[in-house]
Amino acid sequence: MSKVQEKVSKVQELRRGAERFSKERDDLYIFAKDIEDASIKERFLANIEFYSKYAMPELKMLSEEGEALSNKHQEQVGKKLDTCLGVFENCRIITGLLKKCSKAKGELDEAMKGGHFVLDDNGGLYEEVRRCSTKQERVSSHYSGRKKTSDLSLKGGKVFKELLVGTFVDKEGRTKSWFQLEATPVQRIHHTEKKLTRAINIVLELVSRILTFNKFPISINTFRHLGDWIKYASNKKKFNIGQYGKSIHTDKNPIIVKEEGKTKKQIILMDKSASKKRGTKKGQFVLPRKNKIRLSGTAAARTRSRGRA
Repeated sequence: MSKVQEKVSKVQELRRGAERFSKERDDLYIFAKDIEDASIKERFLANIEFYSKYAMPELKMLSEEGEALSNKHQEQVGKKLDTCLGVFENCRIITGLLKKCSKAKGELDEAMKGGHFVLDDNGGLYEEVRRCSTKQERVSSHYSGRKKTSDLSLKGGKVFKELLVGTFVDKEGRTKSWFQLEATPVQRIHHTEKKLTRAINIVLELVSRILTFNKFPISINTFRHLGDWIKYASNKKKFNIGQYGKSIHTDKNPIIVKEEGKTKKQIILMDKSASKKRGTKKGQFVLPRKNKIRLSGTAAARTRSRGRA
């Protein structure tokens, strides 16, 4: 293959990447339509728009120069597209998971606010994420002593800063997956950093690697994540702190996901009279019962007569 043909082939590959960028971005806009809370939707759309602006100079360069694009510019365009497509690939996995598990009204918003979800799936969700090439292992305090696997992390850039996934074993010995969206990832998101932030992070990482023998590099995000935990603890652990708000659904009060994406929210009975009627103790977790339909006297009589006939 001649140099000219090689250059043309490279430009065509970049154009296919640009088309994929547009499609993946449009899919996120479609996902945003299902978000009910206006403030969450506004912030979510702004984070998608960040990537439109982030890649705009390179995409414009590709459109205007085409096959005349220099090798240096080809490398520049390719690098930006790789970053964006890597983010969008993880976003596609995360949005697919959220849509599958958020069927009832308001549950998608709860997930966006960091709500804790538990899946009765024998660890199926965890295995799906484990197969992703972009996942990372992560340590968390959730279900300490009841998990046999390390927790996993998927990052969706500014759109979804971090999806945290893990498993635990319940009292009956069944393995369950869980997930929640974090407000701040422990690790850095390099392409979103401004110059000053990048400079501080370089120094922090260098010093922490030396002090911990390269075992625990820290960054500004490490302190931000610690700040999120302090907020969580100061609220007596009643609210999860998420990227788009806070949710009452912590790991002590999760949204339970049944088969085929059906969900049931655990509720806490705080009314003493209701607790007595249901035969439960104050503060106990229970699942809501379905309301029974009672027949009127005439309708009941008709039903009995039909049964005899």
